[in-house]
Amino acid sequence: MIFASSSALAAQPASTKEQVLTLYNHGKELLDAGKTAEACQAFEAAKRLDFTALNLILRLGDCYERLGRTASAYSQYQQAVSLAAAAKDARQSTAEERVVAVEPHLARLVVALAPGAVGVTVRRNGEALAADRLGKPEPVDPGRYTFEAAAPGKKAWTTARDVVAGSTIAVDVPALEPVASAAPIAAPITPDASSSPRRAIGISLLGVGLAGLGVGAAFGVRALSKLAGSKANGHCDAQSFCDDAGFQLRSDAQDAATVSTVTLALGAAATVAGAVLWITAPSSAKAPPRAPTSSSAPSLSRLRAGATGDAHGAGIWLQGAF
Repeated sequence: MIFASSSALAAQPASTKEQVLTLYNHGKELLDAGKTAEACQAFEAAKRLDFTALNLILRLGDCYERLGRTASAYSQYQQAVSLAAAAKDARQSTAEERVVAVEPHLARLVVALAPGAVGVTVRRNGEALAADRLGKPEPVDPGRYTFEAAAPGKKAWTTARDVVAGSTIAVDVPALEPVASAAPIAAPITPDASSSPRRAIGISLLGVGLAGLGVGAAFGVRALSKLAGSKANGHCDAQSFCDDAGFQLRSDAQDAATVSTVTLALGAAATVAGAVLWITAPSSAKAPPRAPTSSSAPSLSRLRAGATGDAHGAGIWLQGAF
């Protein structure tokens, strides 16, 4: 039985081809014996070794479909259509027929944020959802799903939904409530009467800069970890051809790298600005006495600053009361 194009097979070591064939045939035997879940595991193991074999992908889609995992089956059939079209393989029509047959039975989830929500991270069964996946119907396998939403300084929100085949479920994430006792990243600075507001702002910016550099370094380590994970266990090959897990790991690594770059840049800028303000501030010994509190002259009574970063963005903030 032919698994893929001759060029794809020729590129594989003989031992790999033998493993794929063994796993494929074992999966068929398990499927014929009614052991569908075990058969799917065998086909999955074979696909990790060769994710371009059309017969294998079609067989895995059929296995998922028998388990009721309609979205997983739909994804395999779509992959088969793409591969067959690229190779001008006659099995393209078979794959397209399977796509059309499964589509009416798909379950879909639509996760939407409340208007004005900023910096909110939404997770579905523990997996963070990228911003471009929000507000759009997404095929999912039937089952129970839990949803969590979190943002800096906000109370976490969670809910659960049961999804059945052929249904479309909307999950609306509400505006998150603020945490009453949320503490700022940097402690409030209350300059005394002899200190310079410019120096106080400079010290705060230095704190923000250091916090930003720390956040950037942490996301840099995360990006390297995700990239290394995508190369492990054969998720991505040397030509950056990845399976589903490898593609997600590469996407997560790119997000973390972007946040790291932005946060490091912001942190460096804040550090330099803070140092300049602190150095150029007038000495408290030379500063003229401040007017009493009853005077109309403004005074800096409180200053707060901080840095934030997540998979969708990063930033620094500075707040003062005069």
